[in-house]
Amino acid sequence: MSRIRRPHPLAFALALALPAAALADHPSPPRPTPAPGASCLGRWQGTGRGGSGSPWSIDMVVTAEQGARCGTIEYPSLGCGGYLVGCRRRGDVVTWTEVYTHNPGTCAPAGRIEGRCDAEHMRWTWTAMETVRSQLRRVSLGPRAR
Repeated sequence: MSRIRRPHPLAFALALALPAAALADHPSPPRPTPAPGASCLGRWQGTGRGGSGSPWSIDMVVTAEQGARCGTIEYPSLGCGGYLVGCRRRGDVVTWTEVYTHNPGTCAPAGRIEGRCDAEHMRWTWTAMETVRSQLRRVSLGPRAR
């Protein structure tokens, strides 16, 4: 009867180490890591369309992604707007709360805005009496168009 030879434990350890050593000479390309989200700082413009179906213009300036007061929001076609408070970034989402300072009766109740930004666009979600989604585009910080 033949005897079964077991490999020496050191041979087993070397066998496990060899593929890793071979890979060290030829490393795989690095995996892309998802970006945590581009900055939302700057001026953004676009159009919203709620349940009424009528479009309205949006002009938003973000001056901070964290903090108590962090920007302005105007709805030029509705003639109302104000400033943004309670700003917070979590991962790639920035949230703001609206405070209207002029003509609040011409707008829906102030809401909460969530933005996800890249270099050119903000995926914008406004939530209050309904949820409205839009895409704003980044524009220069020149004077506001009224």
